[in-house]
Amino acid sequence: MNLSKYGFKYSPEMIDFLRENAWGKHTKELTKMFNEHFGVEKTAIQIAGVKKHYGFKCGFTGQFEKGLIPHNTMPLNSLKKDHKDGYWYRKYSMTGKTKKERWIACHHETWIKAHGPIPKDCVVIFLDGNKDNYALENLALIKRSTNARLNQMHMRYSNSETTRTAITHAQLTEAISRIENSRHKKAKNKDKE
Repeated sequence: MNLSKYGFKYSPEMIDFLRENAWGKHTKELTKMFNEHFGVEKTAIQIAGVKKHYGFKCGFTGQFEKGLIPHNTMPLNSLKKDHKDGYWYRKYSMTGKTKKERWIACHHETWIKAHGPIPKDCVVIFLDGNKDNYALENLALIKRSTNARLNQMHMRYSNSETTRTAITHAQLTEAISRIENSRHKKAKNKDKE
């Protein structure tokens, strides 16, 4: 296999170079060394194919050894923005298997420091709708049901005072709905008597 499918011939010197330098190097690093040494432009995929064909090993298993911290691990107190939910997170622990065991949403952390734990039936929302602004004055704790009502009524605003008014409106709508449901149940029960 000295010819690639595109007709490039790996010389015995090139094969020896890969054999001698493969151990302890990732394919990208080896490819860079190879290209610089021989003045060619091979890709990491091509070099990986040659390594595989000749059985050249690098010594990496692809698994993290116990106690080893990956080079891309972010240090404690690092901030990152999750592009899925748009929230900012702060790393508060280096241990833990799940994201929740290592990271906390910054708006949750801000709220908890000021007011204590967030009840299970509540959420913390951004009054101005800006998830980058997790300052305490831009946050509000509301019931999940109120949050659902805000979403249902399309009452999300970039102005925090307007959002506060919308929250009050949603809470009143919920209260009216509860009262009406209660009256309806009482009326049904009377009809059954």
